[in-house]
Parts: sequence; C-alpha cells; structure tokens
Amino acid sequence: SFTGQNALPKSLAWCMVGNRWHEFRNAATGNPVAHLETIDIRNVGQYAISPDETKFAVVASRKDREGNAVEVYDLASQVRLAFIPLSTSSYIDITFAADNNRVLVGTWDTVEVCDTAKAEVVSRMTLGYQMPNKDDRYRTSGSIGTLMINSVLAGVADGSEIRGSSPRQLVALLAASVRDVVAVGDLSGNIGIWDL
Repeated sequence: SFTGQNALPKSLAWCMVGNRWHEFRNAATGNPVAHLETIDIRNVGQYAISPDETKFAVVASRKDREGNAVEVYDLASQVRLAFIPLSTSSYIDITFAADNNRVLVGTWDTVEVCDTAKAEVVSRMTLGYQMPNKDDRYRTSGSIGTLMINSVLAGVADGSEIRGSSPRQLVALLAASVRDVVAVGDLSGNIGIWDL
C-alpha cells in the first residue's frame, strides 16, 4: 500500500484506475506514490492538481443525488480538505488558481470560485450574454442561434441588453495564471480574460 505517504515527488502524473480511485505516480519513474477515493461524490468527473502539486480537486455529481460538489484532497496524506456543494446543475471544467487555495469551476455560463479553506463558493463570475445592436442585421432574424456572445458583463460600450443566463455554452475550458486572471474558452473559439 502507498497511502499515507508524507513526501511527494517533484512532478506527479495522475491516472484514473477503473472508476474506483485516482492514482498518482512519480512522473519520472512511474512508481505509484498516492491513491484516493472520493467520499461523497462520484469518482468520475473533472479533475485538477494544484500548481504546487500538493492538492487534488474533483468536481462530480453527489452520491446522495443532491446535485454537484467539489472535493479537495491533500495528496501527501490523502485526507479530504474540503467538501463544497455547488448550486449549479452542470460543470464543464475545473482548475486551481495560482494561490493553490481557490478552485475555479466552469459551468454552462459562469465560473464559480470556491475557497478550499472555507469549504464554500465565495464568488460567482457570470459571463453574460449580449444581444446584438438594434441596427445589427441579425436582430431581425429572430433566431436565437445568431445572437452574439460578449464576454464582458459590466460596462458594455454599446448599451445593448445583457441577459443573466445564456442559451449557449460559454465555458469549454479554464486556465488560471499567476497574475490572478483566468482565461475562459468557449466552443466558438473565443477566449475571455477575467480578473479574479
């Protein structure tokens, strides 16, 4: 057994073993160094390792069928650090912020910021959905499929309507930087940069 290890290698590789547990290996040697099973959520979901490679986060559906949640683990001890229920019915991607404490969960059209120390969602970035200008030729078509996506919720220059939720999926991938910004990519190939 390799549970309860106190020292981790400088670089980890993660793999899923069946649908039962997560295994972590020394990326240089391939030797297993840690494994864990989630407690209150299913093992199959989206995963992230913190930038300093000491924490592991999983977002998945809850075993009690009460929605989705995030579980965060310390990799050296395999101890769960946080269980964070989410109010959203969907999750698309997950990543850690540069501080190794905040976990970002991308949903259909929001990014939920979870604090692992507080074990709660501390903020929510609603990406917003902007209608085209009144003089835009697409406005008269009446097709929801032709509406434009705008990644800026506040201070829209043309004053057009912003909707609270989007009929389109606005989050496909997340990436956080050391400068406390997150890049949000959508399915149309657009990238929005957000200040956390």
